[in-house]
Amino acid sequence: MLKSSFSPRLLAAAAVALTLGAAAAWLTDSVRLTRSARGTEGLLWPPPKTLEGFALLDQSGAPFTPERLEGKWSVLFFGFTNCPDICPNTLRLLERASPAFPADTQVVFVSVDPERDSPESVAQYVRFFDPGFIGVTGTPDSMAEFTRSVGVLSMRTEADEHGNYSVDHSAALFLVDPRRRLVGIISQPFTEESVSRLYLEIRNFVERQG
Repeated sequence: MLKSSFSPRLLAAAAVALTLGAAAAWLTDSVRLTRSARGTEGLLWPPPKTLEGFALLDQSGAPFTPERLEGKWSVLFFGFTNCPDICPNTLRLLERASPAFPADTQVVFVSVDPERDSPESVAQYVRFFDPGFIGVTGTPDSMAEFTRSVGVLSMRTEADEHGNYSVDHSAALFLVDPRRRLVGIISQPFTEESVSRLYLEIRNFVERQG
């Protein structure tokens, strides 16, 4: 009898890649459709959703609820503190880009690995890049529900023999307006200049709508 040459680990990795690839294609299509319709890359208009009904924790252990998104603009980035490259590179980019953001902008790092990312570890992590950044974590269930509500896909890879694992996740930036509406997605690859430019273009468009 012929035996399959694919191990469970390889099959799991393939499933992760296919699922994340589908999510990336969805994000790309959304951005492309928006760009052709409105002329602003990354703009989601009309807004597809309002963020509500979540109860998370910030890096100091204080509640991070929908009210924390009201009355200001938010740039959300989803990652994890054990991320080897994409997360620190993106946070460094945001550190350099954020001085060009209007004063009522908050940069929020949202963990997709709440089992390892406690408020304390998230606090230490975001503080390394910018003391003004907000770090958010919570229970596995609450974080999974929040990431799904935003439209972020994340998937934990199989742990190795030492119990180490990674988390594959969407690497885009998500823009939320002061009414808690998801109004933009800035997709990779990007630079600090393009992030600042696209954020301001999306923001100006939304504010003109009243």
